[in-house]
Amino acid sequence: MKKILAVLVLCTAISVSYSVGQHSGATASPSSVQLCANKKTGVMVYRTSGKCRKTERRFAITQSTQAVAEATGPQGPTGATGPQGPTGATGPQGPTGATGGISGSCSSGIIRAGCGYYSADLSGIDLAGGSLAGANLQTVNFSDANLQGVSFRGANVQSPDFTDADLTGADFKFANLQNPTWSNNTRCPDGSRASSNGGTCTGRTE
Repeated sequence: MKKILAVLVLCTAISVSYSVGQHSGATASPSSVQLCANKKTGVMVYRTSGKCRKTERRFAITQSTQAVAEATGPQGPTGATGPQGPTGATGPQGPTGATGGISGSCSSGIIRAGCGYYSADLSGIDLAGGSLAGANLQTVNFSDANLQGVSFRGANVQSPDFTDADLTGADFKFANLQNPTWSNNTRCPDGSRASSNGGTCTGRTE
């Protein structure tokens, strides 16, 4: 009974050792277990000294502990898209652009709306269809100028010289028109000549 138990324990130890070797992550060279078998009964005994008795035969059981590489598993699914981040803060407001009108800036010398022309000599100039709306036009010389259809809306037009100027269709609505100079040949905004109105366009600028 003791011999049978010894054999079972031995076989279990060998089995566990082999199983561990098969599933180990390390790679090792083949190893062997030395056993001794009784010549008469055939019972196998494990001798720790590695030597068998005269009544026993020596056996060597070789086992391989070569690890088997596991196959790479399939790639997992892509995760869901995260929520959208918060909206960033509104940037500072940019500078206000220049007022439209005749092209150019106030400092370029080109006549345009919204600019100031103090005592400027614009005699003989052709601004037909242009805009001087909101401009500051104090003591400006417009003599002999073509001002047909020009917008003077909201402009400050003080002491202008409109001698022989053509103002046909000019718009002075909301303008501050004060002390203008006319001549008999001045063409008024309503299309009449100043000469037919007593040498003035006053009352004919609306």
